[in-house]
Amino acid sequence: MSRSSLRRALNGLQFALALICCWPYICFIAYGLNKAGSHPGSTPIVYPPPLPTKRIDISKTPPATPSDHCHILNLPLEVRLIILEDLLGGRIIRLRPLLAKPRQIGCMTACEMHSACVFHHDVAVIKTCRQLYLEGLPILHRKNTYYFDISDFPQLFLGGLGMYCISNIRHLCLELDVEPDSLERAVELLHEMRLETLHIRLRHIEGVVKFMTLDGDLATRILAIRGLRAFEVEFLKDDPRETEQRQLATQLVADYQALMVGPQAQEKYLAFLKDRAEHGTVVA
Repeated sequence: MSRSSLRRALNGLQFALALICCWPYICFIAYGLNKAGSHPGSTPIVYPPPLPTKRIDISKTPPATPSDHCHILNLPLEVRLIILEDLLGGRIIRLRPLLAKPRQIGCMTACEMHSACVFHHDVAVIKTCRQLYLEGLPILHRKNTYYFDISDFPQLFLGGLGMYCISNIRHLCLELDVEPDSLERAVELLHEMRLETLHIRLRHIEGVVKFMTLDGDLATRILAIRGLRAFEVEFLKDDPRETEQRQLATQLVADYQALMVGPQAQEKYLAFLKDRAEHGTVVA
């Protein structure tokens, strides 16, 4: 065997040995790349179409079957409403898109905002008869807190709950990571609700300053949400190095609360608008 042939054979053997040694690592990298490529985050979200705004008023049509068999209707209305509120209300209902099922919406329910107890919200009681449906559906909308990521909020609200019930929504929680393109539409929907409580969860403290600065155009849109009994902003990530940012963000939240909640909120809000119109400055 010539020297060149021997060299080629040795090079081939070295390559084969290197391939054998590195094969597990190569497989691991290939698996990681394939997994990253198929990650749900890379799958485009297909939202359901908006629910129709025109609905049949079933209260004005005769029932298909009598409801005499529904014994709960023998109770006084006040007692029925208490029972329905206990069964249907007092939950955190989070709506999210199902990436594996286009045009489908997932729903998770918890008793408290930070509760690890997640369960299916059973609404079977409003399916028993027409009268309980008419009495229970407003309770389902008014007595629960609906939780959305703000980037999904307009699409999921329109496709999952629908505009027909928007005036019945009283409690809302929005989670904000980065400023979404749908922010303006989200604020428009907030104005059409009759909110009593609004809870905003921000992943980064610096997002509070950007999102809520009183000098920004968005401030007047958010402050125009009147009639709130509670307005809360929560920082999901607390970096101890951001002491100055946290102080500024905390003060901003306090300014918003003073302008939106409490017996003097309306007076302060009108003064804020007047000062902004006259001088372009902000006095909270």
